[in-house]
Amino acid sequence: MEDETGGRHSDSLSNADREEAKRKAAGEEADYHGTLLFAPECRVLQEVEGQLRKPVPRVAEVRFGNFGFAATGGHVTRLGLCGQALQSLPESIGNLTSLQELHLYDNKLTSLPASIGRLTSLQVLVFSDNKLSSLPESIGNLTSLQELILDENQLSLLPASLGNLSAFWELYLGYNKLSSLPVAIENLKSLHVLSLSGNEFSSLPETVKRVLKEMKTRGCEIEGIEI
Repeated sequence: MEDETGGRHSDSLSNADREEAKRKAAGEEADYHGTLLFAPECRVLQEVEGQLRKPVPRVAEVRFGNFGFAATGGHVTRLGLCGQALQSLPESIGNLTSLQELHLYDNKLTSLPASIGRLTSLQVLVFSDNKLSSLPESIGNLTSLQELILDENQLSLLPASLGNLSAFWELYLGYNKLSSLPVAIENLKSLHVLSLSGNEFSSLPETVKRVLKEMKTRGCEIEGIEI
């Protein structure tokens, strides 16, 4: 019995070794300047590095305004690409499925790839001071999102899918070109702050006014508009 058990145990270890070899052969792990990451996530940083012509450094803390990434267990969890004159994001950005914070303040982005909707772990998303004229409908898939900062862009319309973001706490839309809002924002039951300063709300539709009044009644602080 001992030999038989020992044999089975050896076979088990051998299988585990084979699986590990398969993972490595398939490129499931890759080294990004000294940080071991799952290969699809490593490719994102490599593509960004190609655009910037410099590596993205690993940092102890990613916060508003800085440049670098944080990683845990082979996954990128926070990414800051602020002030880098980025004109686009790679479609592969959707590979960062464990990303919790993405800071892209002060760039030159005019649009976002639809793949951003795959970042379903995202809680904080900062795109202030860019040149965005629209948002993809897929942004409505970011159901863990709590804070979205879009101040100082060129947004004239918002997708109705924003109404799917039931975990929203704060939404900053100041200094864009908005003249109305999707009625679907009435679904944002957890919203505490809605900043709308510096837009073009000369005459809101009555349906939108009603929604905003209801939001204000339930405790949402609405800034920059008379309702």
